[in-house]
Amino acid sequence: YQNDEPVVEYHLWTQQWKELLDNSKFSKDKWPLAYELLLNCGGENKEGLIGLQDHGDDVWYRNITIKELD
Repeated sequence: YQNDEPVVEYHLWTQQWKELLDNSKFSKDKWPLAYELLLNCGGENKEGLIGLQDHGDDVWYRNITIKELD
């Protein structure tokens, strides 16, 4: 969400996630290492770290909430 509006939604480890990767710049043919990392992110336990990207520009983060899901 950005400004209380949904911007993007996807679910890792689903067929939809694999299709998104297959049709992206991170496809198996274009960038095989990134493809494998993104397809298997989180490992067997499907857990890990949260990362925020800035692509080299100045960015500001505010009111970030992380909720553990059951």
